[in-house]
Amino acid sequence: MRLLTRIIVGLILVLVAIVGLQIIASESGEVVVLTSTDPSGEANSTRIWIAERGNQLFVRGTERAEGWAVRALNSSSGILLTRGDRSLSLVAQRESDPSTIADVNRTFREKYGWRDALISWLIGDPERRAAVVIRLDAARP
Repeated sequence: MRLLTRIIVGLILVLVAIVGLQIIASESGEVVVLTSTDPSGEANSTRIWIAERGNQLFVRGTERAEGWAVRALNSSSGILLTRGDRSLSLVAQRESDPSTIADVNRTFREKYGWRDALISWLIGDPERRAAVVIRLDAARP
């Protein structure tokens, strides 16, 4: 019984360590705030990593129906990106060019290093093949 208790406590400690490391990883490096509105007009903000290729901004997400990426892509009023003390009105566009997607994934790996590798490992997609790469374009007035 004592051995079973130690195993259970050990597993709980490992789980807590993994979750803690994930939180540390995802909140370190450059984190921006992306605010989009859902169809009812409610604003939703998400803290997320960002990457630049030249003058172009990119973020990555998943296609979960309730996820921020779907809201951003479907937002008719565009999105608001807060980066440091600057806010920009942008439009989210799904990137479809495979070579650009591969370059953006490499850019994220170079910028966020071990943090990106850890999150990729935790979600079970080390190459981020399932990620939705979103290009952020300037909103038109």
